[in-house]
Amino acid sequence: MAAPTPASQSQSQSQPPRLYFAYGSNLSLTQMLSPTTGRCPTATYHSVGMLRHWRWLIGERGYANIVPSAADVVYGLLYTLQPADERVLDRAEGVPWAYQKIAMQVSSLSGLAALERECEVEALVYVDGLRLGEGVIWPEYVARMNRGIGDALAKGVPLEYVEKYLRPFVKEEGQGEVDEEG
Repeated sequence: MAAPTPASQSQSQSQPPRLYFAYGSNLSLTQMLSPTTGRCPTATYHSVGMLRHWRWLIGERGYANIVPSAADVVYGLLYTLQPADERVLDRAEGVPWAYQKIAMQVSSLSGLAALERECEVEALVYVDGLRLGEGVIWPEYVARMNRGIGDALAKGVPLEYVEKYLRPFVKEEGQGEVDEEG
């Protein structure tokens, strides 16, 4: 496994678009791409992506994070970002305080049902490398994550992945915890 390398803090306008690997609420196509309310309205969906040797969790701050793990993978969506979109995303993700921006090798998967073709691409990944423990999801984040999970499943992210990694932290809406008194 090649070590991830820090990505530049910003791009100049002359820089070409770059791929971004989303694994949290940015799985939501509406949150990312809506022309009126999206974070990155000039970005485009590229493909399903898979990052080997990392594990998904809700981090100590209550939001999605990934941590190194030799036996695990993280599925997400790859988007093509224009430089202006990347700058907006940096602010939305709290770079460098909340997340650090890292360039990593991600498998770009195509073929909706079987994800049968794969090629390696370099993509930006936002990781909280300072707080690596598990946390409890913020209540406002649950609905955004559920929208993202729905979009990711529709694009071909495996249900087994969602059930194993995301659902222990992100309950389906209407599937809240039962309190001890009944």
